[in-house]
Amino acid sequence: MKISGIGVICSQGLGVAAFEQALKSGWQKPGETEAHWLGGVKTPAYLVKFDAVPDKTLLKKIRRADALSKMSVLAASDALVNSGMENIASKRLGIIVATAFGPT
Repeated sequence: MKISGIGVICSQGLGVAAFEQALKSGWQKPGETEAHWLGGVKTPAYLVKFDAVPDKTLLKKIRRADALSKMSVLAASDALVNSGMENIASKRLGIIVATAFGPT
């Protein structure tokens, strides 16, 4: 098996460099977000910085997907960009998507 690219998305941003920086900086206190399902109560959460996503059109295409699916698509897209491959449509390749929480 040949690994051509790695895609990572974490609370510190998108890409291997953002993940490396997150590991170096250590544990960070989660931010807060409004939980509309709890009547607007603020709850701690690790928020993903979507402003780091280079292809904003991708976010529009997956706007109705759940959060885990969005993160998976963004990580897979990052892996393709990281691979540096050209003419991807003409190649035979597979993308493996996994999380730190178990789903693969």
